[in-house]
Amino acid sequence: MISIIIPVFNENESLKELYSILTGQLKKQQYELIFIDDGSTDGSAETLKLFEKDKKVKVITFRKNLGKSLALNIGFEEARGEIIITMDSDLQDLPEEIPNFLAKIKEGHDVVVGWKKLRHDPLEKRLPSKIFNKLVSAMTGVKLHDFNCGFKAYTREVIKSIKIYGELHRFTPVLASEYGFSVTEIPVQHGKRLHGKSKFGMERYLRGFFDICSVYFLFRYSRRPMHFIGSAFLSCFTAGCLLLIYCFYKQFVLMKPGVRAALIVAIFLMLTAAQILLSGLLAEFFNYHFQNGRLDVNQYLKKSGKNRTGD
Repeated sequence: MISIIIPVFNENESLKELYSILTGQLKKQQYELIFIDDGSTDGSAETLKLFEKDKKVKVITFRKNLGKSLALNIGFEEARGEIIITMDSDLQDLPEEIPNFLAKIKEGHDVVVGWKKLRHDPLEKRLPSKIFNKLVSAMTGVKLHDFNCGFKAYTREVIKSIKIYGELHRFTPVLASEYGFSVTEIPVQHGKRLHGKSKFGMERYLRGFFDICSVYFLFRYSRRPMHFIGSAFLSCFTAGCLLLIYCFYKQFVLMKPGVRAALIVAIFLMLTAAQILLSGLLAEFFNYHFQNGRLDVNQYLKKSGKNRTGD
């Protein structure tokens, strides 16, 4: 079975057309459509209720806007398919591309990411997106062209292994890659927006930058916090030692007064280093006990590919 997860936020004008195209495209497949209404105020919820007459449609409604990541997480929990596809509800992700995603999954890939190679967006949107994608690739080592594309396909094993929050829905390929899953991309057509307004804003990239830092930190240091804290400890400790040596040299070798301020800074750095070291040891202690002292290897096990047909 294929599960199509579609977060919806104020896209009422697009929904009936999207539903019609999807059901036509998938009529030869065993599928389910999961719509998550993320607190829409334009009548989207009422339109989605009409779709519930179709037994292949499931509608989940939030009382208020909670964000795309939470909407996707709920969709992942509800999905029953062996292949899960996520797409936007604004008709810019074309359902005609779904067979291409399924073909890549059948080849043995675990995550397939859409790449909107030719975008119908203004330069002020395309340029920051290009910079953002290059930055994410450089920091994570996952070589993709379009992390922001919501059109993605996953195997069930991936969905069972990852959890997303905040704006981390854009980084699901990074999370999957960290667990050893095969990630690839395919060029997809980028449809023009016919209805409604884009939810895009420059603040999205600012939030995205902090999310990159979160992902980088979590996956590089979550199981070894002392490696991160140790660097900060060494920096403070070394600076404090050098400054302390300078104070003693100036006071007792050169016989020059006026080292009080530098001495205070040196002591402050040494005390800070001690606090950082203690924090690191505590972090290691809690990390050990939360993980019961061993790695959860189940997230890294490669399952059989028998159920990748999408049927």
